[in-house]
Parts: sequence; C-alpha cells; structure tokens
Amino acid sequence: MQPRDLNLTAEVIGHQRYLFLRVPAERRDSDLARRIDHLGDGLVNLHDSTESPSEDDLEKGCYQILRGLPEHSRPRDIEHPALLEANFLIRLESSGTEPLHQYETNLRRLVDPLGIPVESLAGVQRQRSYTSHAMTQFAYASSQAPGLGERYPLGVVTPMNKTKEWWGLDWMHRESFFLPRYDADENMVSKGHSLAAAPGI
Repeated sequence: MQPRDLNLTAEVIGHQRYLFLRVPAERRDSDLARRIDHLGDGLVNLHDSTESPSEDDLEKGCYQILRGLPEHSRPRDIEHPALLEANFLIRLESSGTEPLHQYETNLRRLVDPLGIPVESLAGVQRQRSYTSHAMTQFAYASSQAPGLGERYPLGVVTPMNKTKEWWGLDWMHRESFFLPRYDADENMVSKGHSLAAAPGI
C-alpha cells in the first residue's frame, strides 16, 4: 500500500536546514557578527516577522540566527555532541533547496578558516496528513502565530529521526501511539503522544 492510498501525502512542500556552530569566546567579535549578518542579505529575517512566511518569502529563503545555551541541552536516545555543544544556531527555510545550500556554502567559506565547525541537519516539510482531523485540531488549532524575536526570545530544538523500524510498522499501529492506552479495567496505563504533550500545546 502506498502513502497516497491512505491520504498520507509524500509531496515535499518545503525545505529546512539547521546549522549548529560552536564559536569559541575568542572568535566572537563585532566583525564576525557583521559578516554573518550579511550572509542573510536577500533573504527574509524571521527574527523580525510577525506572521508565517509568505510564498514569496519562501521563494527567496528565510533565516533566523539564534544563540544556543549548551548548559540547558542534554542528550536523549541519540548522542550528538555537535548539537549539544553548539552556542549558535542558524535556521533556514525555503520552498527550494538552492537558497539553503548557498547560505550554508557561504557560511562555511566564512568560518572554516577560523576553525569554527558547522554541523548541518536538513529536513523537508510535508502537509499534515498523517493523522485524523480531530487530532490535528487538538494539536494545532490553539497554536500561536509567529512573533517578533524580541517578544519571544526562547525556542527549543528537538531533532528526531523516524527509524526504519518505525516506518515498517502498520500505519494503524503508528497511529495508535498518539492515543492513550488502557488496561482491562479501563485504567489509563499510558497517556500517548497527544496527552503527554498537552501541557506544551
């Protein structure tokens, strides 16, 4: 059975890239900051945006520079020191890959001679068709619109990969993880993804 048969779209509608940097204290100066700022020329700076990017914005490419706080990071199931130790993050988003690739190339050209490592994670965006309408409403209907970086100064990055074994599960089995589980006496034994995430939602 193919995704289209289950109304699970496989069409890619956007691209993202996360660039994690570990900049030593002795390398942090106004000249480097200015040169990194200029890498975003021609792109849309999401730090100054109060709404989701438009189609035109995504065609140009969008970026956001964030300061990392390694002291608040911790490993989970997969250790990834380059992410845990990063003190800067640049988030890129576009409808195509070229603006993201060009930005990363220019960034590496700038920081490689300074001995500043860059760890890159790439991802794609698809329509939210992997669960029911009711679950989508529960998860997203009350979500806040994007706001100015000055108003919302904190963000959380949680990289994750679905394993080959996950995609090997029957689609109904995968869907069941969103829901609570009960024992024979109707006692809830597991909240499931949705209720576990409810405080954050």
